[in-house]
Amino acid sequence: EKILNKMYQGMSIKRYFLKTKSIEGKIGNEYKICFYDDFSNDTIGKNWLRSHEWGFYHPDNLTQYYGLDNDVSFIKDNKMHLLTKKEPLIISNTDNTNSPDEFTIPYKVGLVRSVESWKYGWFIASIKMPIGKYLWPAFWLTGENAWPPEIDIVECYSDSDSLYSKKLLGISKKHWKIQPNVHYKKLLKNEMWGPYNCPISNMTNEFVEFALNWEKDFIKIFYNGYLVLKITDKKILNFINEYKQVIILNNGVNLIGKYDNLLADGSDMQINYVKVYQKNS
Repeated sequence: EKILNKMYQGMSIKRYFLKTKSIEGKIGNEYKICFYDDFSNDTIGKNWLRSHEWGFYHPDNLTQYYGLDNDVSFIKDNKMHLLTKKEPLIISNTDNTNSPDEFTIPYKVGLVRSVESWKYGWFIASIKMPIGKYLWPAFWLTGENAWPPEIDIVECYSDSDSLYSKKLLGISKKHWKIQPNVHYKKLLKNEMWGPYNCPISNMTNEFVEFALNWEKDFIKIFYNGYLVLKITDKKILNFINEYKQVIILNNGVNLIGKYDNLLADGSDMQINYVKVYQKNS
């Protein structure tokens, strides 16, 4: 299976250099659409909630907090917009024993999670990735009341380059650090499957369709209709399949700690639509 996934990654790299156009992912007739949001109306509060269920910041990542108002997560011109904003927030009197009594989180970021949760099906989003340094935008699933599981359909890391670049043979290649990934639990320990880079040309200029097909016997992730990751390992699936999961979309800030050089202020992750299909009962 790991050899096959290396092949899928290799094909992604080949398409990157050949600038192959996207194809439409095939969804079988056994599936019917059960959720669709094209953001033609303001569905935050109806289909989406701001922040995670457990809170508006993570005690292990004090670089960012999730905005609860409409300045970093909003719907405009038939798009969901998730922004980053340099707006330091002082947190005090926390009950978390792992955090100091008072600390400052420098960046506010846009994050939404779906009101509904699902088990199995197709999960699809059309996304134009934001431009900016030290960004961490993502489209993923996690347990409605638990972590792990986590299925990262896509995570992107811009780091010190605003276009997610990676140096190859001394030459910087744009739109390279784009990764699928899965988190699960093995013998009471959190484990990861992946990640690896699957580059996509022009993902900050064009909308890219990212898709997950999750069923009892497999997890498949597609970028613009092309398979980039497949998991059939029963040990992983047995854990993942225990949970219904929610969709999360976020324009995060990568926790590197280089706050002075962080140029993520105002970056805009745009989502064109989100769809969920499930098999006919």
